[in-house]
Amino acid sequence: MQLLSAIVMGVVAFASTNADNLLVLSSLRSIGAVGGRGLASGYLLGLAGVLVLTLLVGALSRLIPVHLVGFLGVVPIVLGLRQLVGDSGPDDGRAASGDGGRGEVALVATLQLANSGDTVAVGAPLLAESAIVPGLFTLAAFVATGIAWLWLIEAVVRLAGVRVFLERYAPRVGPFLMMAVGSYVLANTLTDTLPD
Repeated sequence: MQLLSAIVMGVVAFASTNADNLLVLSSLRSIGAVGGRGLASGYLLGLAGVLVLTLLVGALSRLIPVHLVGFLGVVPIVLGLRQLVGDSGPDDGRAASGDGGRGEVALVATLQLANSGDTVAVGAPLLAESAIVPGLFTLAAFVATGIAWLWLIEAVVRLAGVRVFLERYAPRVGPFLMMAVGSYVLANTLTDTLPD
């Protein structure tokens, strides 16, 4: 149960903070600003950067006394609340170069990194407050969901109805998912290193 919980939270943490990236990157792809290879390479490079930042911030969070780590859950809750009141918005990707090479890779990687502060802010406390084995499962779920997101971007480009659905509902659901992850971190759960 502990590992299943860790996997579910990794998937929810990534998905709840990356709907904006899905829309931005699928929009760039659908208008031809980036090709399939440029998108895939840039996205994976950006994802690697996001994971490194998440791990770094999570590791630094371990310097906080263990009885206070759970309070880092306030960060995703605040981010979710900010999105509900409309205080933050994603980069819209208008700087697309579409040159078919390194420029596309750099563009997509930069957009992924620039648009993933919320992913780091949600993922780092989740990893920081987890024991090592559940944390590894959370990280694996994070990576797997990130890779699945690449496939989903291509699917969204092909299915205009899905893109319309995400544009309509993702901004409404995402903040609640972030707040759920924050509440999970605040609660003393099965994956925690916090004392009962």
